[in-house]
Amino acid sequence: MKKINLYLILFLLSVLIINCESDDNTNENNQNDLELTPETIVLNDENSSNIISMDENEIIFNNQDSVINQIEVNDIIVSGISDNAPNGFLKRVTSIDNTNNQVKITATDAKITDAIKNGSVSFNETIDPNDVVSVDTSGEELNRNSNFVNSEFSFEINRTFDLDGDSSTVDDRIKFEGDIDFNPSFEFDIDIINQEVDHFLFKLVFSNTTSLKVEYDYSIEHLGINKTYVLKTVTLSPTTIWIGSFPLVLTRRVVFVSGIDGEVRAQIIAEASNTYTTELGIEYNQNSGWQNINNQSNVLDGSLTAQVELSLEGWVQPRLEMRPYGVNAAKIFLAAKGGLKGELIAQPNTFDASLKFTATFLGKAQMNIFSSSIVDYEQEFWSDEFPIWSDTFSNGQVQDLVTIPNGTPVGLALDGNDLYIGDINNAKIHRLDISQSNPTLTDFVTSGVSFPGLIEISDNKLYVPQASNVSSADITQTISNLNNIATTNFSFGAVRNGNDLYTSYRNEGKIVKFDLTQTNPTAIDVVTGLGNITQGIALNGNDLYIARSGDSKISKIDITQTNPNIIDVVTGVNPIDLLIVGNDLYFSGNDSVQKIDITETNPTPIVIVDGLSSPVWGIEISNNILYMAQQSDNKILSFGL
Repeated sequence: MKKINLYLILFLLSVLIINCESDDNTNENNQNDLELTPETIVLNDENSSNIISMDENEIIFNNQDSVINQIEVNDIIVSGISDNAPNGFLKRVTSIDNTNNQVKITATDAKITDAIKNGSVSFNETIDPNDVVSVDTSGEELNRNSNFVNSEFSFEINRTFDLDGDSSTVDDRIKFEGDIDFNPSFEFDIDIINQEVDHFLFKLVFSNTTSLKVEYDYSIEHLGINKTYVLKTVTLSPTTIWIGSFPLVLTRRVVFVSGIDGEVRAQIIAEASNTYTTELGIEYNQNSGWQNINNQSNVLDGSLTAQVELSLEGWVQPRLEMRPYGVNAAKIFLAAKGGLKGELIAQPNTFDASLKFTATFLGKAQMNIFSSSIVDYEQEFWSDEFPIWSDTFSNGQVQDLVTIPNGTPVGLALDGNDLYIGDINNAKIHRLDISQSNPTLTDFVTSGVSFPGLIEISDNKLYVPQASNVSSADITQTISNLNNIATTNFSFGAVRNGNDLYTSYRNEGKIVKFDLTQTNPTAIDVVTGLGNITQGIALNGNDLYIARSGDSKISKIDITQTNPNIIDVVTGVNPIDLLIVGNDLYFSGNDSVQKIDITETNPTPIVIVDGLSSPVWGIEISNNILYMAQQSDNKILSFGL
């Protein structure tokens, strides 16, 4: 069973904007002069204590209260929090019935601007564990997180998303594990002038730490995944904002939501960390309408690895909801949704992979309880993706890049996106654009080619060791001819160093060099006694590495020495072509490609790819893609490293 592991680590940190007056005071209330409308009656604690019962439309009082007995139809009555009115209330009286020593008042929800003609308040409060009234059981069964012992808003998450809703299938489940810690504070401002809301502000500042692991077991692909679950709802005690003598009661709760979105086609492992500072809010001004507030900064770090194709985002969203006097149709909330999004786009031989932190701010304000002239606000007011990391990956599979009709490819050489191929049977040098999805083979040299060996490119020249000579071609031309450099005796490998061209004599067990500054250079022996079947050569500084397949070893010499010592680098191998990339020496042979670390004293070969259908001859590497010539199968293969 294959797995997707998506590790989401989001750190949303901020500096609280609260200025507390004392250590035990967690709110600040700044207010200006209050002017109520004539019909408004503010009930005090004694009046509220005479409430016998109440529901959404009816309040029953003891008629022994003189203030209650003065209430008339169309009056606005407002109460703060009391035992019988735990959320307070703001009501317009529609009828009054005095019977059985009780005053039964029928009422509807009133607007704040029905009660306040002029007034303003600026209120800050930090929410702490003492504000928690209850934690519901309708969401996930979350355990308190022992890592955050002082926070009531800290939970351990263990949730399984069942994509098809069928409990009998197990290959389509996404598992959430982790923890969440959320510590919010909020700012609430309102200015009322002549019974109109002139300014309204609701701003959330929070410290949030979330770690989330998403694991997906799959055997079939799933497209269009959109799953959302309420993890937990925490009900807080109502808070009272005093506008002069007028109590504005806000009921509050914190809701934790999680989800997974995307399209799953393969496997991904992503890790990221994010340090995120945020302040978000919504603000209304009578002259300019609604505006949003978002101040944020982030520092990102992460990595992603993958095997096939996928787009997947795991996210969490804590939100703070408030309702004036607990009225359901007057909800105000702010939410910050943070996620980790891994994407892979399939190319012919590679994947373009990226990892992004996603942040979305959402706000909602149902303003009917404040004023009938303000249009409700509800939207995703800010969203962005922050790149963490991107790279190009190989697909890790051997693929046929091109088949050469009647061909026997041996040597390979790369210049940018152009791959040159020496073809023995067709007696040609081909060229292939490896940047194309379905590359087309073109002929580069069509005459003078006779058993081309392991070709080499240097300074816009393609050097071709052959059975009876070593030649060159100009790669700046679309089609080129071979220019003879010197006569040789079955030269096979070639490498250029300055003005010297080194080549191996395959059947004589030696390396010779030619001075390219000369018109008719003669062969100069560099080293002899290499045994039978001397094949590819590669230069790293002054060290010339030599593939000695007849002796099952790779050796090296120092080309600055007059009589260089032959040093065995690795034995027990059957090398053909050699290629140096950094500290790695790649070599082909039999049905595999292997590599060794040339900085090691006794390197151990590491298999890159094996089990191929026929021996590998020439090799090249570009953008983490290994290209291989298979002579017997008439193919050029590619393999992602």
